[in-house]
Amino acid sequence: MSVREAGKLIEAREQMQENIRTYAMENHLIRLANDEVLDNLCQIVVDGFSELQYNLSSCYDRHA
Repeated sequence: MSVREAGKLIEAREQMQENIRTYAMENHLIRLANDEVLDNLCQIVVDGFSELQYNLSSCYDRHA
């Protein structure tokens, strides 16, 4: 995976986290005081992207 591709994955991950936070707060799904729930949701995104990045890297390694 190139540095540019990795950067795009990180950018997408961060945007998705921000979208989750914004949606939850704007729709009053989560109180501002309950950051732990938002942090856990965002960690799910981070973990998913980490797994995706690992799988893509493994795929690139096999074809190199």
